[in-house]
Amino acid sequence: MTQSDQEFEGTSMVYDKLLDISEELHREGVTTSEMARATALFLVDLSFDCAPSGDYAMHLILSAIIERLERNIDDK
Repeated sequence: MTQSDQEFEGTSMVYDKLLDISEELHREGVTTSEMARATALFLVDLSFDCAPSGDYAMHLILSAIIERLERNIDDK
């Protein structure tokens, strides 16, 4: 398994767990916008706390945004 495959597998596992947690929180009354806001704050904090530099943290955040925009474009 290549490093890229391992990274995708890890990313996919985390994403699936976050979906499970968000569904559980929704059942407990947390709104979608509250979950989105909390997750965005967590993403920014985690990126800046763990990345080797602020530039790399911004790269992680912006690459996630770009990936979503590309999916939106592909869906049209």
